[in-house]
Amino acid sequence: MTKTHTGQSFPSENDYALLICKAKRIDPKNYLDMVHDSIVNSHRLDDALSLLNGLKYSYKSVIPNDNRKLIITDQVCKKCNEVYPINFFEDLITNGSVYKRNECRNCRKKYRNELYAKNKNTYRENVIKRSKGHFCKTCNKTFSEADLLKFKNPEKKIKRNCIQCRLIKKNKGAYLYRRRHPEKLKVSRSKYSKSNKKYIEAYHFKNREIIKEKKRLWRQKNRKKINDYKRLYASNNREKVREYVRKSRRKNKELSNN
Repeated sequence: MTKTHTGQSFPSENDYALLICKAKRIDPKNYLDMVHDSIVNSHRLDDALSLLNGLKYSYKSVIPNDNRKLIITDQVCKKCNEVYPINFFEDLITNGSVYKRNECRNCRKKYRNELYAKNKNTYRENVIKRSKGHFCKTCNKTFSEADLLKFKNPEKKIKRNCIQCRLIKKNKGAYLYRRRHPEKLKVSRSKYSKSNKKYIEAYHFKNREIIKEKKRLWRQKNRKKINDYKRLYASNNREKVREYVRKSRRKNKELSNN
């Protein structure tokens, strides 16, 4: 127990409770050791709190509890009520343990997009009228009315903003980043593909099956249209069809002889 400049002893009961509360958030397994080390190496509460942020790296080797092993192959989404593989669910880390979310990635994307749509910033005019055309404050360039008339509202009102600024607002600066840093994008894409191989493979596998089913259903519904189109094509392109048939027969003969 040490005394501060105010005469109070350190650590008091309130200080000890505050240190434990903060240490639990950093590492819920080894929080008592962290509090003990911070009290021994400091004489004030502020110093002890600052030491906790540095001590988390010394206990970084501790492996969290991985509760994802309980799920073997598939999981059901709460919102969609559909079955997806494990890679379609994001990881959740809380109190030093890892879990899988109950919502799939598509539902999470919809939720984020809805929040973004509700909290969009209001539109602000950044273009000034001039005799030659319109001057954009962000780009410091002049544009004619023909360039701006491409982006019209249904009410036929000109949006006072140039083309480049509209792209920047839509993509949040990604348009300029792609132009200025093409090499960094290649590195980041390669890292993403390596770290998320399973998710990418599962995503493509799912989409292929969906496309196959859609094609099969479309062919069942539109058999008459397909047969009519084949007849019209054969009647209009008889020479091409004959050449194609001759080549296919020759190839079949060569394969049979070999």
